[in-house]
Amino acid sequence: MNREEIYNAFIEKMNSAFVIFEIVPIDEKKFDFIFIDLNQAFEDFFNVKRSDLINKHLSSFSNVFSPNVFQFFNKIINLNIPSVFEILSVDGSHFYEITAYPFDNKFIALQINDITKRKKLEKAFLESEEKYRILADKSPISIIVIDKLGKINFANDYFFTNFLKNLFKKEDILGKELSSLSFCEPAYCQEVKNVLQNHIVELKEIIIKINSKNEYYCNVRAVPLVRKDEIKGGIIIIENITERKIAELKLSEQNVLQQLLLDNVDLMIWYMQTPSKIKLYNHSFADFFGLEEKSQNLYLEDFLPKYEADDLKDVFTKVWKIKYPQYFDKFIFNKLGNKRLLKIKVTPKVNFESNEVEFLVCSAADITEQRRNEEEMKNLIVALKLSNRFTDERATEIMELNRQLQASQERLKASIAAKDKFFSIIAHDLVSPFQGFMSLTKYLNQKIHELSSDEIKELALALNKSASNLHKLIENLLNWSRIQRGRISYMPEFVDLKKIVQMNIELASETAKAKKIVLINTIETPIKVYSDLNLLNTILRNLISNAIKFSNYDGTVIIGYQYLDDNFIELFVKDNGIGMDEATIDGLFKIDNYNSSLGTANETGTGLGLVLCNEFSKINKGSIRVESKLGEGSTFYLKLPTTLIEN
Repeated sequence: MNREEIYNAFIEKMNSAFVIFEIVPIDEKKFDFIFIDLNQAFEDFFNVKRSDLINKHLSSFSNVFSPNVFQFFNKIINLNIPSVFEILSVDGSHFYEITAYPFDNKFIALQINDITKRKKLEKAFLESEEKYRILADKSPISIIVIDKLGKINFANDYFFTNFLKNLFKKEDILGKELSSLSFCEPAYCQEVKNVLQNHIVELKEIIIKINSKNEYYCNVRAVPLVRKDEIKGGIIIIENITERKIAELKLSEQNVLQQLLLDNVDLMIWYMQTPSKIKLYNHSFADFFGLEEKSQNLYLEDFLPKYEADDLKDVFTKVWKIKYPQYFDKFIFNKLGNKRLLKIKVTPKVNFESNEVEFLVCSAADITEQRRNEEEMKNLIVALKLSNRFTDERATEIMELNRQLQASQERLKASIAAKDKFFSIIAHDLVSPFQGFMSLTKYLNQKIHELSSDEIKELALALNKSASNLHKLIENLLNWSRIQRGRISYMPEFVDLKKIVQMNIELASETAKAKKIVLINTIETPIKVYSDLNLLNTILRNLISNAIKFSNYDGTVIIGYQYLDDNFIELFVKDNGIGMDEATIDGLFKIDNYNSSLGTANETGTGLGLVLCNEFSKINKGSIRVESKLGEGSTFYLKLPTTLIEN
């Protein structure tokens, strides 16, 4: 084969389309192109035949080639050196790479390759890179990329806006060494840079101080960037956990309040994590059995004889299975070895979604003396009945004594029943906030990485509100407990009722303003009453607060007084609110009718306020009563002495 044959064979077998044109001038500015030669690949590319094109003018094939082909030829007419061009097909489906070889301004050869696949891959790569950059910028955590020298070459938008609070510009950060930044303390900065030694670095709950006003709790994780076994840099992820840390601290405070509440109740209260394992118990329980205050992983057999532990375990297992409360009396030995009779209540906490028992809430009261008194009373009644056989003269006396004893027994039973009911309700009210706290903490634990800052703030606000209600309940319980034990201080003196009323109106003014309620003090001149100042203030605060609570918006509350006689007056607090029916009035001051009603703006309460007011008024040598009609409002009357009364 000669050189020409070799050349022709080579051109013919090329995968690239190849064509040679002769450049033909038409005038000074216009040119046409004549097909001199082309290969098989050109025929296949453009679906044409060689015989139809050879020695023909390009301009005569406007119906075959697209307009952008002719535009391309206008660009290459003045080429002096080989050049590469990219053009797009008319329908946009193909990209072509054209290498043009000019010869003496008379001929030009074109080598054409279909680069559609390569262009699509380039486009996909660029789009993918852009997507990852957008994803990083929109990520709700701070992301930093450093090079192998420790310089920052990327930081996402969240890092600047949410972490740095826009206190630094991008030019202040990008291109700078990590250790040169003011907020990067040497201690943990050096730890993070270990990522460049191919180490994964994790720092938990460190404090990063941006400036004097911005300080965060953070978790930091650094991962090396490795390409072809060479470390190219590292990715640093900073998670701001300040909100979660604050929520955890608040939860810790709630736990203290819960334990305080448990420890100030005379009932023994404990939680069973399983039928044999105790999760939590109060001071009364620990004192009865002689246990340490904060023992962990306590089992029944750790402090009870085996037979007693087994008996209780059987009861707890039964409740766990039937998922229904159980009540029973049982003799149990205390820390001194004395046999005591306990009245025990076991209530299961059931998860309504899974219908499974999560734990048992148990309470117990020592009723040894109560049962002994009952037995003694029964024996006394029997003795009285026997003595009745021996003398008719004492029959009336014995019958009367018997009646008194029975009445005393009924009063004792009623008193015990009232307290039992009260304790039962209090135990329920204690369980509810605990359940709320446990649900919130469980939800936080499971969802903390999915929650937004606003959602975490909302949970923290709910915890704070619950803590406030718990605090009020604890305070009222402590006051009620002091009353029962005769520990309330009573130090009466002559005080000016007008000033006291005005002071309490001012204290309640903000609450009243929120509901647009007008507070009116009709006491125009000083009036002296003989009273304990603290008790009087407590009663008056409760009465005014209740009047606001159960008044409608734009209501009116009037405070005044009226004379009863030379020794007493009646202070009254009158509202035009929702009022009460007879049944509500009848149980208003009874401990066994403990109930907390929502106000007209859904205000909550502890349910003990009026019970305490009633007890305080008696200590203060007075009394309290109420007049009310449903839908018209209520008036509370507080009887107060105006003269010296001996304690």
